[in-house]
Amino acid sequence: MPIKQGDLVTFKPEWSDPGDETVTFRAIEDEDGGRVKVLAELGLPLNPTQVVRVEWIATVNGQPLDVDNNPRSESDTVARPNSRSQSGQPLKKRRRCIVSPG
Repeated sequence: MPIKQGDLVTFKPEWSDPGDETVTFRAIEDEDGGRVKVLAELGLPLNPTQVVRVEWIATVNGQPLDVDNNPRSESDTVARPNSRSQSGQPLKKRRRCIVSPG
């Protein structure tokens, strides 16, 4: 079941932020190449949008997403986040760098 414009989606826990369960996320474009653009409906004059991988989505219109039945190439798959490297050592957290216009 490909995701279509207007579908309501929720994210898997490993791809969610605290408070996401209270936000309505709506697809604003049809799924394309294993990705879809979603809008976070926050009631703001300009709501944030993001392009996300289909593998990050848990439900579409309240129904579990069947990722195995979505045709995509193997290059579109993504590993799940992991807090440890292959050697078993904890990964260092990355810091976000915000660049302000000069």
